[in-house]
Amino acid sequence: MNEHERPKKFDKDKSKETSEDLERIMRRVEEMAEQLIEVRRDIHKHPELGFNEHRTARLIAERLNELGLEVEEGVGGTGVIGTLKGTEPGPTVAVRSDMDALKVQEPESEHASVNEGIMHACGHDAHVAATLGVAEVLANEKKDKGQKGDVLFIFQPNEERAVEEKSGAVAMIKHLIRTGRWDKIDAFFAHHVVAEMPRGTVRMKEGVVLAGSSRFNVQISGPGGHAARVDNVPNPVILGARAISEISKEYGGSEPNTSQEGIVVNPTFIASGDTTSSNTIPPYGSFGGSIRITKVEDGNYNDLRKNIHNSLRAIVSEVVDPWRDGHIDGRVTFTSGTRPVIHRDAQMVKEAKEVCREVIPDVRFREDVIPYGEDFSFFVEPVKGRTIPGIYFGIGAANLEKGIPESQHHSPSFRIDEDVIPEATTILSYSVLRHLNKEK
Repeated sequence: MNEHERPKKFDKDKSKETSEDLERIMRRVEEMAEQLIEVRRDIHKHPELGFNEHRTARLIAERLNELGLEVEEGVGGTGVIGTLKGTEPGPTVAVRSDMDALKVQEPESEHASVNEGIMHACGHDAHVAATLGVAEVLANEKKDKGQKGDVLFIFQPNEERAVEEKSGAVAMIKHLIRTGRWDKIDAFFAHHVVAEMPRGTVRMKEGVVLAGSSRFNVQISGPGGHAARVDNVPNPVILGARAISEISKEYGGSEPNTSQEGIVVNPTFIASGDTTSSNTIPPYGSFGGSIRITKVEDGNYNDLRKNIHNSLRAIVSEVVDPWRDGHIDGRVTFTSGTRPVIHRDAQMVKEAKEVCREVIPDVRFREDVIPYGEDFSFFVEPVKGRTIPGIYFGIGAANLEKGIPESQHHSPSFRIDEDVIPEATTILSYSVLRHLNKEK
């Protein structure tokens, strides 16, 4: 069998080398596994877009209250923070989950969305379920054995539209700063299910993990006119198409399997005026798309982004320049997005890999960098002169043995093997517990 055919499942039967803490956590998770999957299905059936996660937030708050945590609601709009206070001094660790869904129409199925045109097509429902599972595991650990330090469970809104609107992560960070807790956090933990990877695979590495993400928009404006006057009326449709072609040549995408390593500039839409008349040259046209940067080291991200901005402006200017006498104008604007997700703490990466090896039999690590963007980046970027170390890992969720093939995120075909939820709960619970108990 190749790695895509090897069946994987949550496995509670470990070797004699498994630590007592992990064995205890695995027993707890096994007992709640079905409950966690039911939570995911409930949220999946009732998806909500960013800053509208009202039902999801109520479900989270109710469960955290049942577990005896201190709960704050309405944080950053619809966010929820649960605090599990320690019984003795120790570090403060934060576990973060996103909550929002996407504007995707889901095909009919047993647990499909009942909200028309909205779907959890990226797995945030699974993240919420797993993180609630961590809260339950650690609350029971505290009850039985006490707890060093505090654990914050951060359920943030609006990760998906962090570029279009304000970032849910930034909204949560502002609240933590205002309430004086940001400076007390020692480490962040987060995960993402990955439908494009088979079970038993974990994406984990030092350095850059995910891309910095932003958007660009180009508006080409002219006088408009009769379609017959190709010779003396500038056509924003043609000029826009020419600019898109030049951008594709510069950054890849004009031919299969071509791209500029570490940089993605991908035009994704084009529009022209407010007419579909075949006899009219429209007065304006626009196109835009996505910028992703993974070719980055600390300190040079802003320079790379600036160079890309200047390059796009130069391409558009060169395309419209021959028509300047025809009163044509090309304007390029940019929308700031997320920063790259960077693992800066080599020890945390090492320890996270150790946990994965203990939890997942024959785990396979992948160290490729994919150009997805994530506003978790803001939690581990310098804020007020302080950088908090953090871990963000991707955990494979496809399983051909169960008829769940690898699928695309943000797609109606998105599916996961739900046994990944207790698996992620175990990894996060044990990672946090180890960090709390770690000797200084």
